[in-house]
Amino acid sequence: MKTHARVVVIGGGVVGVSTLYHLAKKGWSDVVLIERAELTHGSTWHAAGLLPLFNMSYSVGQLHKYSVDLYKRLEAETGQDVSFHVTGNLRLATNQERMDEYHKYCGTANTIGVPFQMIGPAEIKALWPLCETVARRLKRTGLAGRGVTLKLKTADFQLLTRSRRLGDPSCLAEILYRAAAALLEQEADGRRFRLIGIGAHDLVDAALADPPDLLDPARLRQSQVERAIDLVRAKLGHRAIRRGRTLDDGGPQDEAAAPQANDD
Repeated sequence: MKTHARVVVIGGGVVGVSTLYHLAKKGWSDVVLIERAELTHGSTWHAAGLLPLFNMSYSVGQLHKYSVDLYKRLEAETGQDVSFHVTGNLRLATNQERMDEYHKYCGTANTIGVPFQMIGPAEIKALWPLCETVARRLKRTGLAGRGVTLKLKTADFQLLTRSRRLGDPSCLAEILYRAAAALLEQEADGRRFRLIGIGAHDLVDAALADPPDLLDPARLRQSQVERAIDLVRAKLGHRAIRRGRTLDDGGPQDEAAAPQANDD
């Protein structure tokens, strides 16, 4: 066992491992990392799962962008699948102060090369019913999609098709909505366009859909709620419970209605 090293890194969490990685990338060979248990065994393990790019600080924003770019290329560089999925996010402004903050961040993000666009309520509102329709058809046929496709038409009648792969196959409207919203956000670059439709691709058996994820308990709750709503709708009709999006917190909103004839 070595008793001397040029650099000794204490702790094998994300910071320690990253330090060792970057020293090695710079050609330092006489470096050692010491960990009392297992790599990423401490706070890194239970804090894993998110790598946000939204930050008002120019310097911290650059660090976040570098991290995203690093994870994108790690598999090709090391041969190790790190299960990194670029999903994007949709943030809602419910007051003028928040809108001003987002406009300020838009300038910071564009300066450092982070895609960030401002879109309006109409584009967001149009997504949800389409996602519910796709999810309903998937469930009827016992299928799930590994990806989501978005179709748009520009003001000059150009047809755009954009796709995003999901982390796991899904037939949940909420999961389809998140992916579609991220695609829509990417295209909102000031051009005017019309949302034509949403679809799922790379279909698989629904038995493979939406596996439980210990790092994302919210997804399990969403699945349980959505399936409970499906049971009610199967008995009382699709309009028995209406779901939509609200601009106060961006989450799904459920509303019980009087029983309707089953027209679904």
